[in-house]
Amino acid sequence: MALETIEPRSFASLLRQEVHDQACWEAAHDVERLLRDYALLPETNGGRYISADAFKELFPAYAASRAGRNVFNAPVHNAAAVLAAEQFRRLLAAPDSRRHVLFVTGIPGAGKTAAFAGRDLAHYRLVYERQLSEFTEAEKKIRATLDAGCIPTVLIVDCEPERALRNTFARFQAEGRGASMAAMAKIQAELPATLAALADLYPGRIGVAALQLNRDHVPEEISGDILARITRGDAHEIERRLVVELAAFGQERRLGDAYLRQCHAQAPNARSIRDAGRHARTLEVDARAAEIPAGGT
Repeated sequence: MALETIEPRSFASLLRQEVHDQACWEAAHDVERLLRDYALLPETNGGRYISADAFKELFPAYAASRAGRNVFNAPVHNAAAVLAAEQFRRLLAAPDSRRHVLFVTGIPGAGKTAAFAGRDLAHYRLVYERQLSEFTEAEKKIRATLDAGCIPTVLIVDCEPERALRNTFARFQAEGRGASMAAMAKIQAELPATLAALADLYPGRIGVAALQLNRDHVPEEISGDILARITRGDAHEIERRLVVELAAFGQERRLGDAYLRQCHAQAPNARSIRDAGRHARTLEVDARAAEIPAGGT
C-alpha cells in the first residue's frame, strides 16, 4: 500500500515554503529512513508510541531550535501526520500477538504526552496520539484497527480549556509550540459527538476511558458518564472562554507576540522567521527568503 498523499500547503514566507517542500519530499521519497530514525527517538518506545508531533523532530529545520518549532510547525505538519499514519498502518500489519491498540486524544494542552512519559506500554501493540474529533478520519483509523483483528480503546486526556491554554503557553516557552484557540475549541467541542457516533457504529467494540492530570501532573481516572463529563459546549462557547482566559492571562504576564500569533492562528512575524532561519544551518536556503509580504500566512 502506498503512502497516503501529503496535502501540500502554500506559505507566503519563502523560507517556510522551502521547509514545507523539503519535508514533503523527504516523507514521500525517504520514508524508510525516517521510520527507522523515528523508532530510535527515546520518547517513541521503539516506534510504538506514534505521534505526529514526535515525527516533526525528524525534520532538521524544525528540530534545530525553539524558534524552529515556532516557525516551522505548520510547514512540516502534513508530512509528519502522513508518516504517523504510515507507522500506524505498518504496526497494525506486522505479526504481533498483542491485540490492544490505544488511541490517545484530547484538547491541545491537556497533557497527552506527559500522561504517558516513562510508562510501560508493553501491553499494547501500539499507542497512537492523535486527534479523533473529526469523524471521517477517526472512523478510518478505528475501522483499520478492527479489520486487523485488534481491540481499540480511546483514552481521552481531558482538561478545562482555560487550563489547557495556560499549558500551551508553558509548552511554547519550553519548546516553541503553542496552539490556535479556534483549533482547540473545535477539537474539544466535536470530540464527544464523534466518539458517540463511533460507539453507535461499532457497538460494544470500542473501549472509552478518560483521565485528567491533577495539579501535580498525576493522572486521575474520570468515572461515570465519560462523554457527558468531557462535554463543554459548542466550539463558539469554548473559544469565547479561551479568549476571556487569554485576556486575563495576558494581564498577569507578558505573553509576547510570537505566542499570541499562534493563539490567533496567524503566521510568525519576520523576526521569528529570521531567527529560525539562522538556527537551521542544515538547510540550503537564502536567509533573505525570510521576508514576509504584507498579509502573508
